[in-house]
Amino acid sequence: MRLSVIRGAVPVAALAGRLALAGRLALAGTLALAGTLALAGCTAAAPTRTPAPTTAAPSASPTPAAAPTPTPLPGNGLFQINAVATASNGAIADLVETAYLPTTAGAGQTALLDSQCNYPGDPAAQGQPSWESQYPRAVYLNATITAVARRGTPAWPNSTDPVAFSFLPVSAYQGDYTVLQAHCAAGTITVPGTVQGVAPLWGSNPAHGPYGWATPLGSYGFNGGGNDPGGPLSGTTVISDCTVQLSASAIAAGVGSWATRAYLKQTGCVYVG
Repeated sequence: MRLSVIRGAVPVAALAGRLALAGRLALAGTLALAGTLALAGCTAAAPTRTPAPTTAAPSASPTPAAAPTPTPLPGNGLFQINAVATASNGAIADLVETAYLPTTAGAGQTALLDSQCNYPGDPAAQGQPSWESQYPRAVYLNATITAVARRGTPAWPNSTDPVAFSFLPVSAYQGDYTVLQAHCAAGTITVPGTVQGVAPLWGSNPAHGPYGWATPLGSYGFNGGGNDPGGPLSGTTVISDCTVQLSASAIAAGVGSWATRAYLKQTGCVYVG
């Protein structure tokens, strides 16, 4: 129900005064208007000018920084792969995977492999042989994988455009790493981020023995869902601008063609031993 407020009646004298005042104001307005019209009749009207339209200057988009120059292969380096990742929103990231000459186990490496490649660290490995039983007198291939967001580009959409990296089939990781298909295998790297990886090799022949790094089981570098739409990788990340640096040991192992391989979008920047 609407409530209404009834105000007190206005006295007749006050009302008459208000009407008289209103009449005087109306008369004054009429006289003023008449004077203005008469003056306008004696004076030529000044031409009106239409102001020129103004438009705001568009804000300049940030200019992406130039791609960094690849750092030289370190003295203990086996090979290094550089690439550029581009996301659907225009974000750019510079990627580097550096593998080092095979060496004996370092602190924590066997424990890391145990936690990701053996049961119970990997429940799917229950009942399977341990990685130690498959690699007698093992040596280890270590890798550092980095993804640096390019200055002047949008933030990288990690949830929709993952960056996948490749390495050996039995391997363990720490850092900004996410499992892609299974534990004890290569996955994706968060942008920006750094991943440390380690893989065992046969001590008697690390390059070409069973599971050797230079055999077809060894796969290295980067790929994205945009390189092969409809393939196994999700998202629209495109990997391009691949460059490879090889040590004398890598060339001697027979992978010298990596440095001159033509770019094929479907395979991104992935190199197979």
